[in-house]
Formats: sequence, C-alpha cells, structure tokens
Amino acid sequence: GYKKKGSEADETEGTKSTLVEENLHHRSSLNISHGASLAKEMAAVQEFIKGQLAFNHNILQTLAKLKEKTHELSLEIDRALLAGQIASSVDDQIANDGKKAGGDAE
Repeated sequence: GYKKKGSEADETEGTKSTLVEENLHHRSSLNISHGASLAKEMAAVQEFIKGQLAFNHNILQTLAKLKEKTHELSLEIDRALLAGQIASSVDDQIANDGKKAGGDAE
C-alpha cells in the first residue's frame, strides 16, 4: 500500500483530530439542546399530571358531596313516605270511624 511521508501523515492526523473535536463539540451541543428540550417536556408532563391530579381531586370532592346530598335526599324521601303512610292511615281511620258512625246511625 501507499504510505504517507512524515509531514503529510501529521497533516492528516491534525485534520482528523480537528474533525473529531468538531464532531464532539457538535454532539455535545446537540446533547445540551436535546437535554434542555427533554427537561422542558418533562416539566410540561409534570404540569399536566399536576393538573390531572387536581382535576381528579375535584371530581372526588364533587362525588363525595353528591353522595352526601343523595343520602340527605334519601332520608327526606323516607320521611315523606312515612308522613304519607301516617296521613294515609289517619285518612283510613277517619273513613272507618265515619263508616262506623254511619253504620251506627242506621
């Protein structure tokens, strides 16, 4: 094969090492900007997650309130039904007393 003479070989080595340095510098600056954009993305993801957690927390609070209201409503319905039953039995009692009175009168 062809061997380069001393000075020619040095020049080639010099060019190689300059290219290697430039390549490393370019790569490291790419890594830095890539790292910075990754950090931005991570921060955005964390903000999104925080938002989701807050949203979920609000939903849970709303559900808890709804459960409470449903329970209160259920109690009110029970009271209303009970009052209705009492009123109905009182009406029946009055009607029966009326029938008895009417029957007695006959």
